Amino acid sequence: MDNKNYFENIVDDKSEHIKMIYETLFWDAQDAIVIADDNQCVLNINDRFTELFGYELEDIIGRNLDNIIAKGNVVNEAKELTKSLINGKEINIDSIRYDSKGNGVEVNIKVVPIIINGEVVGGYGIYSDISKRNNAERELLKQNLKFKSLFMNSTDAIAMLDKNNCIININDEFTKLFGYELKDIKEIDIDKLITNEDTIINAEKLTNKVTKGEEVDFEEIRYDKDGNGKEVTIKGIPIVVNGEVVGIYAIYSDISLRKSVERELLKQNSNFKALFTNTKEAIVMLDETYCIVDINSEFTQLFGYKLEDVIGKNLDDIIGNDEVIDEAREITKDLFKGVVANSEGVRYGLEGIEREVSIRGVPIIIDGGVVGGYGIYSDISQRKNAQREITYMSYHDALTGLYNRRFFEEEISRLDTKRNYPLSIVFADVNGLKNTNDNYGHKKGDKLLKEAAKIIKSEFRSDDIIARIGGDEFIALLPKTKIEDSERIVDRIKKKCSESYIDSIEISIAFGVDAKIEPEQNINDIIKNAEDKMYCNKKKAKAAM
Repeated sequence: MDNKNYFENIVDDKSEHIKMIYETLFWDAQDAIVIADDNQCVLNINDRFTELFGYELEDIIGRNLDNIIAKGNVVNEAKELTKSLINGKEINIDSIRYDSKGNGVEVNIKVVPIIINGEVVGGYGIYSDISKRNNAERELLKQNLKFKSLFMNSTDAIAMLDKNNCIININDEFTKLFGYELKDIKEIDIDKLITNEDTIINAEKLTNKVTKGEEVDFEEIRYDKDGNGKEVTIKGIPIVVNGEVVGIYAIYSDISLRKSVERELLKQNSNFKALFTNTKEAIVMLDETYCIVDINSEFTQLFGYKLEDVIGKNLDDIIGNDEVIDEAREITKDLFKGVVANSEGVRYGLEGIEREVSIRGVPIIIDGGVVGGYGIYSDISQRKNAQREITYMSYHDALTGLYNRRFFEEEISRLDTKRNYPLSIVFADVNGLKNTNDNYGHKKGDKLLKEAAKIIKSEFRSDDIIARIGGDEFIALLPKTKIEDSERIVDRIKKKCSESYIDSIEISIAFGVDAKIEPEQNINDIIKNAEDKMYCNKKKAKAAM
């Protein structure tokens, strides 16, 4: 059949007007159209066919159509369609055909036989691209499956309602939250089911908004099957089809635990605020950058700073100095790792005033993360002073201020090491103390002892250990000191004593000196030797009087 005169041939018994209609339908159609002869060979195609499949007429004219756009598992189907066409049948199916690049195209195929004088002389193949429609259907199916999964597996309670607010379906979480089974509540107005007289009016107002196409999101109480109130967030979402609200999704989230926590936090916050304001401890609040957010009045009293002086500044830079800054920063770092700090140390107030304080650091933890912290300081100056006083008294002689026997015995054990040899021992005894006490009274005797201690101490080095070990007995430990050096010190003390008097009473002290030189020597023997020498010198001095 001559392609150019094809329309003349098929309408040779029709008017010119009908011929024009055929041409217009063919060329202006939105569908791809191919005209084939009775052997299924291509006679003509329209522009849409070229757009859809990528073939120009000159590429395929005279070729078998099935061999061009049918491949693989649709070849047999195409052949069956051709057989039906030859038998004069019209066909309408959805299938796949292939373009010039081998890409599958989802199409609706209509095959219409061309019958002239009762004989099938060819046919129209009309192809409508349905890939977008199919994609939309698949996406809709996917979304429907996804929604169904979300509906059934959601951790929220969901009810699907019709446009009259009556229940169509519920998920398992709805049953868990409110105690109702679907069979018991289907087609019941949900507002009448789970509200009471206090909440139904507001519920109906909100439902009315949703039926007009608005989404609502609010918190309120709804009631379960047994009348127990449930604190819930309620989302009302309209189901809109073709611009019309046909139903509602009612979504309920149980917030009872959250509300309970919020109330507890509010209570704790109130308690903390009262504590923060009224406590006798100095408290500073820090943000996550270690900077000051707030301080209480006790902090101002202890350190001298007002909030406007320190807000936004690094705490450690404010109350630390070069001596303690590293220690302070380590405590702060540990605090922001979630570690509760508990220590004692020195911090500095306005104008560098030193404060001995106990230090507690408490992290502020929200959702498992440290978002800030509290520094809590207590002034422990009095306690520390008392401790130092107790420590001092436990190691010092109350009368003279020199060390006592207890300290001497601890130090002799510590200093008796090879690196301190020779370790000299100077034993001393104040002469005439008993006579002074008997003749002038103990106050005078005490004065004599104090002056003797002062003279003895003045001639020794700062790291020498000088102790009063008895009523009138003193002892000195001199690390790394030879006997001859110790004897020179003794001579200087004697000279000072000869020039010193207590109300006409000459100060006289007897001395004995020895030194440990070798490790195998017993230090107690050295002390005994020094003591013996002292008594010997004391007798000599007494005999000379």
